[in-house]
Amino acid sequence: NGTICAAAAAASAEGAGEAWLLYFERGTHVKGGAVREAQTVYVGVFDSKAAAIRNASRAMDLYGDAALPWRQRDLWGRREDYRRRVGDKGTVLAVKNSSGAYQQAKIRKLHHNRDLQEVASDGGDPWA
Repeated sequence: NGTICAAAAAASAEGAGEAWLLYFERGTHVKGGAVREAQTVYVGVFDSKAAAIRNASRAMDLYGDAALPWRQRDLWGRREDYRRRVGDKGTVLAVKNSSGAYQQAKIRKLHHNRDLQEVASDGGDPWA
């Protein structure tokens, strides 16, 4: 995604050399650990881990299943809040119910490769 790359480059240009990707997943776990019908939405890139974590609940609100609101406790047998413990990558917030449906917001630390040439950042032909 061009927006994600541009945000990562902007975060890196400020001297940090890193950015934080926030993404949302929802799907259904099947017995045996396999996942089916999983969907991932890349929410955005933030210049700090704290900003990515702050936006995790917003991502859950925005991209979660409206028929299974993640904030409605009685719908979820398992609720996890790792906002104070998440490392450089992993789950920030997650819910899962007995039928295997789950929703979760995750983060991942990204490093900007300054040696990688920018391609088509101005909307031009990426193969030129």
